[in-house]
Amino acid sequence: MELQGTSKSMANFTLKAVVITLCIGFLIPSLIPDFNWVKTMQGKLIIASFIQNPTVLWKLAELQEAERKYKDAAILIDIAVGLLEMNCSSAQALSKYQKKRDYLNSLAEKNQ
Repeated sequence: MELQGTSKSMANFTLKAVVITLCIGFLIPSLIPDFNWVKTMQGKLIIASFIQNPTVLWKLAELQEAERKYKDAAILIDIAVGLLEMNCSSAQALSKYQKKRDYLNSLAEKNQ
């Protein structure tokens, strides 16, 4: 009699384990948010706004420039210029970033 009780409890355990596994398998993917918004320009700008280092923005702009995404690169440099202006940076540093922004904007206009 004990063997029948053990096999019955084992069957219940297996059934419960399968049900829980299926529930987790179907519920977790539906609870994970969709991160496709990061690929949009708005998403990129939101993420770039958290970067408070003009040098990092410069490097990101160089990567965009290498991919021939000149408008995106110009926007990143424009954010860097805003940070430099906000922090009262030297005129030399500000001029360097402004020249780069103007250069990227001219490339973006040529490639439209």
